[in-house]
Amino acid sequence: MDERVMQFRVGVVVLAALLITGLLVAIFGFEPQKLVQRYMTLTIRFPAAPQVQKDSPVRKSGIQIGHVSHIQLLDDDGGVNLTLKIHEGRKLKRRNICRISKQSLVTGDAVLEFVWRGDDDPGLIAEFDRDGDGALSVEERSAADEFLGDGDYLGNGRIARDPFQVIVDSEEKILEAFIAIRRSADEVGLLVGNVNSMLGNNDQSLRRVVGKTEIALDQFTQTMQELHRIVGDDGMQNNLRDALNRFPQLIDKAESTLGTAEKTFSEFQVTAQKMNKNLDNIENFTEHLGANGEQIAHKLNSALSNLDRLLAELAQFSESLNSSEGTIGLLIHDDSIYWKLDRAVGNFESASRKLEPILYDVRTFTDKVARDPGSLARGLIQPGGGGHKGSIPLGDSRGFFRTESEHRSSARETGRW
Repeated sequence: MDERVMQFRVGVVVLAALLITGLLVAIFGFEPQKLVQRYMTLTIRFPAAPQVQKDSPVRKSGIQIGHVSHIQLLDDDGGVNLTLKIHEGRKLKRRNICRISKQSLVTGDAVLEFVWRGDDDPGLIAEFDRDGDGALSVEERSAADEFLGDGDYLGNGRIARDPFQVIVDSEEKILEAFIAIRRSADEVGLLVGNVNSMLGNNDQSLRRVVGKTEIALDQFTQTMQELHRIVGDDGMQNNLRDALNRFPQLIDKAESTLGTAEKTFSEFQVTAQKMNKNLDNIENFTEHLGANGEQIAHKLNSALSNLDRLLAELAQFSESLNSSEGTIGLLIHDDSIYWKLDRAVGNFESASRKLEPILYDVRTFTDKVARDPGSLARGLIQPGGGGHKGSIPLGDSRGFFRTESEHRSSARETGRW
C-alpha cells in the first residue's frame, strides 16, 4: 500500500477521534477548569434532597459558585447530608441559608441556592438569639456575619415548596372555591329572576316610583339653584375667600397650641413621675418608721433621759465650782493656796539649781571610777590627797572639785560635757 494513502487514513482516524472526543465532552458537560479549580468543602443537612444529583449546581444570587460532590443518606431519621464544593474566593456568611429549589419546571432538575436572611428573619433570630430577647444584639449580628470556613457543617438546610405540589395540596380548597362560585351564580340568577318578575307584575308601581324620582330631581335642581344664588353673591364669595385665606393661619395656630399643650403634658408627666417617686420614697420611709416606731420611741426616751441626767450632773458640777467649801472652790476663792503653790514651785526650782553641781560631781566621779578603778583604792590607802598623779582627792567639803570651772574642764577631758 502506498505510504501517502496510509498517512491519509491515519490522519482521518485521528481527526475522527478528536471530533468524537469533543462531541462527548460537549454532551457530558466536561469542564477542563475543574481539574485546576480549588474548592472549599461544606456539608449541609437537609430533611430530603428531591431531584438532587451529583454535580447539581450551587448558586448564590443567580451565579453558580459550586456543585454537589457527595450525597449521604442518613439512617436515623431519613435526612440527607449533601457535601458541596464551593469555588475558592466565594465568601458565604452564616446568615446565608442553603435552599433546594427547582431549576426547571419542565425537566424538574434541582438547584441549591444560598439565600440571604435579614436581621428580622425568624429563623435567623431563633438560631443566633443567645439572650432570648427576640432581637439580635451587636454581638449576635457579628456572629451571624462570620464567614463559613472549609469543613464547616450546617444543619439548617431547607427545601423550597414545589408549585405543582402546592396546587395538588390545594385541590380541596380549589374545589370548594368553585362550588362556592357556582352557588353564588345560582343565587344571582334567582335574584335577577325575582327582579324581572317584580317589574313585570308591577308596571303601575314602577311608574309611580319614576314620577316621584322626577319630582325629587326637580326639587334637587331648585335647591342647587338657590345654593348657587347664595354662594354666587360677591359679598359671600369675598367672605368665603377671606375665611379660606385665614384657615392656614388658624391651622398653624392650632398646631402651635397643640405643640405647647403636648410639651405641657410632657412636663406634667415628668413632674407626676417625680411626685410618684417621692411618694414611694415617703411611703417606704413611713413604712419602715411604722414597723420600728416602738423601738425608735424607746431609744428617743432613753436618749432624752441620758440628756437630762447629763444636764443635772453639769449643773451640780457648776455649783461645786461656785461653792467655796470644796477643794476646787478653795483654789478659786482662796488666794493663799495659790501663793503657797507658787512658793513650793520656787523652792523646787532653787533645789534643782543646787542639785545641779552635785549631779555633775557624781557623774564625774563615776566616770573617773569607770576609767581608773584603782584610783579609788589608792585614795582610800593614802588619805589627805597623797599618792601618785591622778588620784581622787577626798574630804573636801565643796565636793571633788572646788569650782564650777574645774567641773567643766574635767567634763571636757572625759568627753561627757
